[in-house]
Amino acid sequence: MEYIRVTKENIEKEHICCAISSNKDIQVISKKNWLKERFDDGLVFLKSIERGKCFIEYILFVGGWFFQRQWLFD
Repeated sequence: MEYIRVTKENIEKEHICCAISSNKDIQVISKKNWLKERFDDGLVFLKSIERGKCFIEYILFVGGWFFQRQWLFD
């Protein structure tokens, strides 16, 4: 399967939602705005070249294990 990496540079032309087809929908606009803000934090958003079939999003969360570990062992 091939993927496209969505970035600030190409987000406006890419389809990012499997359920909503209109880029003018408020949910799509909100999601794209959120993604743009998170790209600076290191967010990676990959999408399948097959429209609306597969999306992968991830971001490094520094300290996440520490806080979880603290909660588990308190």
